[in-house]
Amino acid sequence: MLAYAGMTYDDVEIVEASGYGAAIDALIAGSIDAQITASTSTSNTKIQAGPRGLHHVPVPRDNPEGWARLKTVIPWYEPTVCTAGPGVPAGGMEGVITPFPILVSIGGPDENTAYAMTKAMYEYYDDYKDAAPDNHGWALSKQNLEGAFLPFHDGAIRYYKEIGVWTDAAEANQQKMLSRQKLLQDSWDAYLTDAPGDPEAFKTGWAAARAAALIGADLPVVAADW
Repeated sequence: MLAYAGMTYDDVEIVEASGYGAAIDALIAGSIDAQITASTSTSNTKIQAGPRGLHHVPVPRDNPEGWARLKTVIPWYEPTVCTAGPGVPAGGMEGVITPFPILVSIGGPDENTAYAMTKAMYEYYDDYKDAAPDNHGWALSKQNLEGAFLPFHDGAIRYYKEIGVWTDAAEANQQKMLSRQKLLQDSWDAYLTDAPGDPEAFKTGWAAARAAALIGADLPVVAADW
């Protein structure tokens, strides 16, 4: 959100909290001024009932420069119109949406299992879509197959091809994301050959090596240190 506005951490004071719940309490108490959360989080009801109320910061999509900055920090964020949750204005507001959880990993289940899981999530969508406010995000129409930041499982791709929604652009993005994963793996393997034994030096050294590899390939770094 700071990047969208052309700001950095240098423009704010970071206040650490012991956890998500503590951060919510700090926002209500006035110890902090902003906290990240999903619009449909039940915590928002608590914030809205507090003395300061609740205000969501809009992220309009008609600011391409702002969105370009935002996506260099969090490449998987996409523009959306938020319509549900405490404090969301009538008619909705422009904000950000993030992909739903990953159900299976590429190195996890076999192709048939991943295919069956993907198929079930779409074919039984009408049976579970109203069970929770966010479930509409599982709809096939909501999927960004051509711009996903992580590669899809072969089993999922098999289902998408079967129903005719896997495009050339989706395949091109898939190969790009697989190349990014391979770059990270190769960089990790190379780093291990001469990595320092000290835990702190190991951590900072890998962060630097990882960032350098991604920058060299003109790929998003996301986190340059930790």
